[in-house]
Amino acid sequence: MSKQPTTAIPLKLHHVAHGIKGIAAAKEISRFERSFADYTGTKHALAVGSGTSALYVLLLAMKELRPGRDEVVLPAYTVPTLTLAFNSVGLKTVLCDVDRTTFNMSPESMRSVVTDKTLAIIPVHMFGFPCTMKDSLSVAKERGAYVLEDACQSPGAKLDGKRVGAIGDAGIFSLCKGKNISTFHGGLLTTDNDEIAAIAKKIISTMPPRSLSYRLATPAVLTALSFAMRPWFYGAFYKLIKNFKSTEVHETFHPTVYNGFMAAVGNSMMPSIESWNSRRRENGQAIMSGLRDIDGVTLPRIIDGAEPVYNHVPIVVDDISRLETMQHALFDGGIDTGRMYEKSINHIYDLGYKNDPEPFPDADYIAPRLLTLPSHHYLTKADIENMIQIIRG
Repeated sequence: MSKQPTTAIPLKLHHVAHGIKGIAAAKEISRFERSFADYTGTKHALAVGSGTSALYVLLLAMKELRPGRDEVVLPAYTVPTLTLAFNSVGLKTVLCDVDRTTFNMSPESMRSVVTDKTLAIIPVHMFGFPCTMKDSLSVAKERGAYVLEDACQSPGAKLDGKRVGAIGDAGIFSLCKGKNISTFHGGLLTTDNDEIAAIAKKIISTMPPRSLSYRLATPAVLTALSFAMRPWFYGAFYKLIKNFKSTEVHETFHPTVYNGFMAAVGNSMMPSIESWNSRRRENGQAIMSGLRDIDGVTLPRIIDGAEPVYNHVPIVVDDISRLETMQHALFDGGIDTGRMYEKSINHIYDLGYKNDPEPFPDADYIAPRLLTLPSHHYLTKADIENMIQIIRG
C-alpha cells in the first residue's frame, strides 16, 4: 500500500550522481555557500556539518565579540538539542514561553527574560512559519544582544519581503533529512556581519570532519533516502524504514564540518528549491483551508507580512486521546504524521527550572497536543482531500 511519509523532498538519483564530482572538489563547498548566500540575501553563508554546528559556531563568534555575556534566550517549545550547543559554548539556556496562536516565540515572555547578560535572542521560525521579529530586534538593540534566527525549518520563507535568516544579526539553516532542502546531514550559517563571518571561518577551520567511513557511506545513504521518501517505497517497506526514525533525546553534541559530496548534491538542488517551496505553499494552504473552524483543533496563525514555506502543517488538538485516534486513522488512510517534541524543553533537560507551577504553560500545553501533517511535493490533491476528511471525521 502506498503511504505518504511524514516529510520528504523530491531527491532524485541524478542529484546523488551530481555529488560524485564534489568528493575531491573543495570548490563545491564555496560554490554552495555563495549560492545559498545569494538565495537568502546575505553577504555570507558558511556550510558546516549540521544546523546545530552552525549555531555552535555563531555563538562562539558572538561570545568572542561580546565577552561577559553568558545567557541565550530560546522558546521552551522547539528542538531541544539546541541547548547542547549552548552547553558546549559555556552558555546558560534561558527559556521563554510560546504564543498559543502562532506556536512560535511569545514576544511578551521573551521581553521578560532578556537581561544585560543576554548574548543572543533566538527566535525560531517553526514548521516553516516566520516568527515575529520586531520585538526581538527592538529588545536586542536596547540590551546590546544579538538576534540569531533559527530558520532550520524555513529556507525561503519571507517576512515583510525579506527572507528569514537575513533579518537578524545571523541565521542558521539545517540540511538534515526532513527539511525543505536536504543533503541528509549538513547546515549553514548566514550573516551580513563581517566580523562574525571572519571569526566563524577561523572556528570552522579547526573543526573535525566526519569519519572516513561515514563519508564513504554517504552516497549509498542518500540513494536509499531518495527511495525511502517516495510513497510507494515508504508504504511497501515501512516496517524497515520506521526502525531508522530517530526518537531518542541526545545528551551530547559534536560539531563537524561539511563535505564536498554533500555540497555538490546541494548545488544540484538549489535551482529547484523555489519550485519545491511553491508546491509546499500550495499544499499547505489547501490543508489549512480545509481544516478551518474545527472545534478543538487549532491551526497556526500566520502573522502579518509572513510568507510561510510549510515544512509541515502543525495542528494542536485539545483532546490528546482524540489526537491519537486521529493519528491512527490518518496512518490507516495512507498518511503518516509526526508528534515532534512531546514535552517542552524544561521537561526534557534539567535546566534548573522548578516545574510546579509550570513556568511555561503555553509550551507545556502545545507540546503533547501538536500533530504535524505532511505538506511535501509528493502529496496529491486526493491525499489532501483524504487528510481533511479523516481529520474532520
